[in-house]
Amino acid sequence: KNMGLDNGIILKCSDEVFKKIPYYDIDEIGNEDKHLAYWRKCYGIRKAILNKLHGEDGGDTPIETEDIPAIIRVLKPFLSKDYWEENADSIWEYEEYFDNLYKILIRLEWLKEYLKDNPNIECYFYDNY
Repeated sequence: KNMGLDNGIILKCSDEVFKKIPYYDIDEIGNEDKHLAYWRKCYGIRKAILNKLHGEDGGDTPIETEDIPAIIRVLKPFLSKDYWEENADSIWEYEEYFDNLYKILIRLEWLKEYLKDNPNIECYFYDNY
């Protein structure tokens, strides 16, 4: 079933909490594990996040409150077309992926505040590689 590289950030939370997330995905409602972020075949983004979190290939890496600003810092440069084209290592064109990346950054800003108030909520980066 695995069709290549999938990565994302999962938040274990109730539907009520998930509905407060900007641009939340209605398809995630009812799932115990909810995708706050999802990337498909974006090797450069995967590498940047794994490096920042000191994560393992092909595993789940817990995300702590203090990790969120660092993840935001490594993702923001990908909003630049030149940076995307040089570093994304993706099948996607910049124009195809910009909206997804922008929405993920907004969600991460929300998550940063949410985790400050709810430090015991489980959140992790997964790597299906």
